[in-house]
Amino acid sequence: PQSPHSASITISQLLNHRSGIRNMTFITSKETPRTQEEMLTIIAERTLKCRPGKKTSYSNSNFLILGYIIEKICGKSYAAVLEERIVSKIGLTHTYYGHKAVMEKDECFPYRFKNDWVQQPQTDISIPGASGGIISTPTEMVLFIEALFSKKIISENSLNTMKTITDGHGMGFLEFEFDKKKAFGYIGGIDEYESVLAYFPGDSLAIALCSNGRVYPMRSIAIGSLNICFDKPYSIPDFRSVTIKRGHLKKYTGMYSSSEIPVRIKITRYKQK
Repeated sequence: PQSPHSASITISQLLNHRSGIRNMTFITSKETPRTQEEMLTIIAERTLKCRPGKKTSYSNSNFLILGYIIEKICGKSYAAVLEERIVSKIGLTHTYYGHKAVMEKDECFPYRFKNDWVQQPQTDISIPGASGGIISTPTEMVLFIEALFSKKIISENSLNTMKTITDGHGMGFLEFEFDKKKAFGYIGGIDEYESVLAYFPGDSLAIALCSNGRVYPMRSIAIGSLNICFDKPYSIPDFRSVTIKRGHLKKYTGMYSSSEIPVRIKITRYKQK
């Protein structure tokens, strides 16, 4: 309510990223815990990216606020509502609202590859909140989306509302296409964690991937997996290292452009330390 635009923003707009509220990526010191009041003040101080309802503009702030609204309506923590309305309802045992990774709980740390795998700092969960604070496994992500499409969690009307796509976004859904097949799901990431979840209603097929560090695109892994699932031609990539002579690299440097894509790409070389 402290936002000057609150009266013109709806729950529906928060759900499908049409509120105009700016993404919280501008927040620094991400390892420092923040209170709900601090997060709301930070978000409210920023001008809207666009007028509410005018266009789709992805923002984690939307789902953070939705998590706060859930707590206010239910009079319980977001973690408790998640457990009550989803996790215990469909029998999940490894899905919960999170915290920084704990090795004793078989939780993984985030890593980035810099000549070798280097452990990365973790954002305090109070900052992303409901927009990125759930820990799960690929198996339980599949169980969740199967339960969702079986109407074990919400009604058919609510599911259809989620699946209504406007400017590329539904309510908690993106729409994917693979070989003329349609799927609903989402792609998410925080720190060096990344996840992919999709469900193909026409084939009753769910796919889920999780990563805590990558040197190969998750999208490529997902597409490769789907090629295999749908019996499409696919060759496993060859990941052997290739040694290139330094003199050969020079001829590839320069500025590149394309008549099909309006971008310019500069290729340079540097000596690795």
